[in-house]
Amino acid sequence: MADSLDYSRTVHINNNSNSAVTRPAISTPRFNKVGNIKNKLKSVTLETSEILTGNLAPVTGMVVNDGVIFETCNQFNIPFPTLPSGGDPNYVTSYMRLENSLVNTHPNKGGYYVITFDMKVNSGDPTFFVWNENEYQVMQYTPTVKNKWQTIVGYASADPLDTHLSFFLDISALAPVDIHLSAYQVLRFDTSIEAKSFLESKVFAL
Repeated sequence: MADSLDYSRTVHINNNSNSAVTRPAISTPRFNKVGNIKNKLKSVTLETSEILTGNLAPVTGMVVNDGVIFETCNQFNIPFPTLPSGGDPNYVTSYMRLENSLVNTHPNKGGYYVITFDMKVNSGDPTFFVWNENEYQVMQYTPTVKNKWQTIVGYASADPLDTHLSFFLDISALAPVDIHLSAYQVLRFDTSIEAKSFLESKVFAL
């Protein structure tokens, strides 16, 4: 199973950032690649060059020979502005999203969502968000180690009364960062049993 995922923390996806912080967990890596999974909403292997967009100029990923489940990944050097050590009242936090990561469901029918991605921080102190920056805060994770691949997993339910659900993978930091990114996927299941089973299968949906 996911190494430290507490399934009991699952609540409906909403605008609560505290819930977003508690959802993600570090998992043992995906090792099975399986196609034609009907529950797949998004699958981005990052074996080819992807783009980050947001508050800064677009950043194009450089394909490098590194990864866990795939032999190549994207390296992103993101020039986030540095927050002075004494602070700056005019400083504006910047965010850069993986352009190809957007999940947009309308009408939303509820269900259970599984999100996983692989990342490695080479330098800097980024925070990773899966959200749409306001009403849908799915998960938030700040790595504490560098130069080591981590598989980040999340599990959340959606309120069937919410007619629209959208989110994407976003990155922020208070200084420049250098990261490797790979194997982003989002799947939706009707039941929690199905979602948990997929997480524990260690599958990446092609």
